[in-house]
Amino acid sequence: MLSEFPPGGAPVLTAYFNLEPTEFAMPHARQTQLVSLIDEAQKQLDERGDHSPEALQATALVQDFVSSDAFPADGNGGVAMFVCPSAGMFVVLTTLRPVQSRAIVSEAPALEQLADYISQEEWATVLVSRHAARAFRGDADRLQEILDITADVHGRHKQGGWSAARYERSIGKEVDRHMKAVAKAIAIMDERDPFDFLVVGATPELWANLERNLRAHIRDRVIQRVDIDVEFSTMDELAEKIRPVIQEQKRKLDREALDQLAQGLGRDERAVNGYEPVMNALHDRRVGTLLLPEGRDVPPEVIDLALAQAADVRIINLDDAAPVQDVAALLRF
Repeated sequence: MLSEFPPGGAPVLTAYFNLEPTEFAMPHARQTQLVSLIDEAQKQLDERGDHSPEALQATALVQDFVSSDAFPADGNGGVAMFVCPSAGMFVVLTTLRPVQSRAIVSEAPALEQLADYISQEEWATVLVSRHAARAFRGDADRLQEILDITADVHGRHKQGGWSAARYERSIGKEVDRHMKAVAKAIAIMDERDPFDFLVVGATPELWANLERNLRAHIRDRVIQRVDIDVEFSTMDELAEKIRPVIQEQKRKLDREALDQLAQGLGRDERAVNGYEPVMNALHDRRVGTLLLPEGRDVPPEVIDLALAQAADVRIINLDDAAPVQDVAALLRF
């Protein structure tokens, strides 16, 4: 709904609420932030000369929601609210990382603080042993454990003879059942909240078993297998293990985007470079992917316009991103 909201209609109140635990863990601190947000929104409405019942309703909706039990204060870094009563809009999005507390009254949802979340690929990591499986979502900087499976798989039999062979076969069947259950859990996880890439922590033997049981479209998204203590690794240890994997994949995607940009500019088709050409393409709703070199200041309206037309936003951090003149874009047509 946010990406399809047409600019030029009734004003939209966007409210970003910071949930940084070191600053806003206590209810009274969040209430102080809420009062500041409402004051900021009211000041902007006054500057616009908007004293309509709808404007008052928008600020009241934000105030009531933040003060209610439905407000998702636990486990999130921030909350973004987009409110336009006449359009039937009351959208709430949560972020894992903190956001800058702000209230913005404008003709369309102010989405610039969500660029990092919308533009980044969705990662999943699954750790598998003979006895357990753990699943995580997020990249190395925002990992969240979402699944813990413990299987009833017996240890290795230490006696010889036929009984040992039968026991080993029994263990093998239990491991197979465990791998099938893990593969099914991964499929359900993807159906509920799709991911782009998957990292697997497992021994080569267990990975071969799990790979056979994964659905083909999920198997194709596995980027790498890593060696790690499945059951006892901390979140920090896992983050350091997957960080280089994610960084390498991002470099690959950045390189592909820059190569596509170079080819498009060379042919003078489906690519533009520089602020003015990009803004023209954004106003024509032609942008498919917006390319922003990391660390360069870009006016918020560039990102707003891109997200409002459902364009992808890539933050390019390659050293050779220099040919991008502040901002570039790959075009739909």
